[in-house]
Amino acid sequence: MSTPPDSQLYTAAAAADQLQVSPDTLRRWTKEFAAQLSATAVGAGYYRYSGADIKRLQIVRDLLSAGKTANEIARQLSPHEPEAPPADDQHQAADKMAATANDNGAEPLSDPVRQGGSQSSVVLQGTDAAAREPAMVVLREVLTGFGAGQEAILNSQQVNRNLMGVVIQDNFNLKEENARLRDRMLKLEQDLNELRRMQAEQRQFLEMRMRQVEQKKDWFSRLLGF
Repeated sequence: MSTPPDSQLYTAAAAADQLQVSPDTLRRWTKEFAAQLSATAVGAGYYRYSGADIKRLQIVRDLLSAGKTANEIARQLSPHEPEAPPADDQHQAADKMAATANDNGAEPLSDPVRQGGSQSSVVLQGTDAAAREPAMVVLREVLTGFGAGQEAILNSQQVNRNLMGVVIQDNFNLKEENARLRDRMLKLEQDLNELRRMQAEQRQFLEMRMRQVEQKKDWFSRLLGF
């Protein structure tokens, strides 16, 4: 199996494939050995494993196969702290420092061990490029996703504008069609009124002719003596 570069980031599925374990096993190891993994590997919602994380998890896998417990593996993966010198050696070192200070005419140094005090040390961890790179990759992925979302919104707005243009054009077409229909209705109504007027005139003419026929009939009847 090729050694993964420390700067490359892997998803949970890719990391499980590198380790040849199931995703459930990878999640369990991530929880048990979170203190020995990078921030991107245990960060909520990200779970991006660096090459160094893969190497440590390979060690975890091999040590578990060898029968080691999780606590033993965690202690082995954690950085070893230097052992403190015995109390007698501390006293001798303090006496030597005090004697040196007296020979030089300086104030004697206080012995924190003899005074029962405790001496603490602060370890500063610098942020190097390897630690910053996973965060930059995650930020770049977030910005890329944000840009893709913005582009999708712009495309959707353009589609809505095109659809609105089609609807407006259809409304104009409907208005023109309604105007043509109104004109046709008015023309039909005028034709119907004209037809009614002609029928009324024809009826009046027929009634007049019937009266004339009746009058002529009465005249012939009186003439013939009926």
